[in-house]
Amino acid sequence: MLKNIQSSVSERGNQLRDVPEFSSAKDKTQILKTKEAAQYLNLSVRTFNQYVINHEIPFIQWSPRVRRFMIEDLDKVALSRRTKKQIY
Repeated sequence: MLKNIQSSVSERGNQLRDVPEFSSAKDKTQILKTKEAAQYLNLSVRTFNQYVINHEIPFIQWSPRVRRFMIEDLDKVALSRRTKKQIY
């Protein structure tokens, strides 16, 4: 009986491991707040805002004081920051 329980638990574990693959596809369209986006790029909020002001990071303007950022765009910015460091 114990073996049956362990096998069913391991099957459930395998099912749970498959779920993050689907969630990673959804993560690309996830929208982040300014503070979350800065943490995602490993920047301070102040530095992140400078990037936004310099038009290096695309954003969605929800209202005059509310900006939201898509992870897909942040990944592109992160890639460009890494390649710039390699060039210099």
